[in-house]
Parts: sequence; C-alpha cells; structure tokens
Amino acid sequence: MDRLTRTANIIKAYYSYKKNSDAATFVKEVCGFFDFIKNEPISEADMNFLIFLANEAGIPQYFDLFKDKFTDCRISDENIKTLTISALFHDASLIRGNSKLHRYQKNVLDSFKIGQQNRFVLTAPTSFGKTFLVYEIIQKMQYQNVLLIFPAISLLSENYARLCKLDTFQSYDYFLLGTL
Repeated sequence: MDRLTRTANIIKAYYSYKKNSDAATFVKEVCGFFDFIKNEPISEADMNFLIFLANEAGIPQYFDLFKDKFTDCRISDENIKTLTISALFHDASLIRGNSKLHRYQKNVLDSFKIGQQNRFVLTAPTSFGKTFLVYEIIQKMQYQNVLLIFPAISLLSENYARLCKLDTFQSYDYFLLGTL
C-alpha cells in the first residue's frame, strides 16, 4: 500500500473514531501508520501530523519513541505551529512528576481518590503500562501497606530492584515472598 493510500486510511480512521468513539481501533490504526511511516522520508508537515495523531490517539509517547529517528526533519523554533503548541500543551497535562502517562493510564489514575474506597480491576493488553501505573497509584495514594504479586521470581526481583531505586519508595520496608 502506498503512502497516499495509508494517509487517506488514517484520516478515515480518525473520522470514524470521532464519530463512533472506537478508541481501540483508532489506536491500532495509528500504531500501524507510525510503523509504516518510520521508514519513509518525512517533512515538517508530516511531523506535525504525527504529533496530532499521537495526541488524538492518547499516546503521545508513541511519537516520542520515534521522533529521534526523524533526524532529517526538526521543527525549528521559528516554524512552530499552533498545532505543535497544542500538542505540547496536551502532553503537559499527561506529565506527573518525572513520568508521562498516556490518556488511558491517566483515566485509570484519576479514578483513584484519596479518602475513598478504591477497588478496581484493570485488564489491559501487554505494554499498556500496568506495572508502571501501579507505581503511580501507590505514589498518588501514599499507601503504607501494599502487596504486589508477580507470576515469576524474575519479575519479583526486577520490581524489587526498581522499588529500591525510586526515591519515593526509599522509606518503605520490603518483604520478598517467593515460591518454594
């Protein structure tokens, strides 16, 4: 499929998303478009379009992952467009401390309210950022007792090391439970 057809398809997917609110399909289409365009030469207009798509899909980090590959095209200070400023403004609303959430992680995090009973079940695909989100929730809620269960010893060790490195979790005492 050529670039013009792919671009037309992503525009159709965008309007379908706006009409039907089918975010999952739109995110999948955006990811496919990014995967296609990463091997193509791009212009400054393409950069602005990619920023727009990533933000509309609620995954501005996806653009962040690829922007370093776009070394041939940098948005110059004198050519910053309103769309770029809008995208940067939107990105800022997803930053929490030193972390950047995507729209769907932010929705989950915003569901947690201090002083309320927060009981939720989150099912999400691989790479959604569930473990990352757990740490953000623990920090936001300032929980004193937390039990984290991992399906493998390697994940337990990896997350223990991560907790020990984070300043927020330095004052916590940790007890490791593993399988026998």
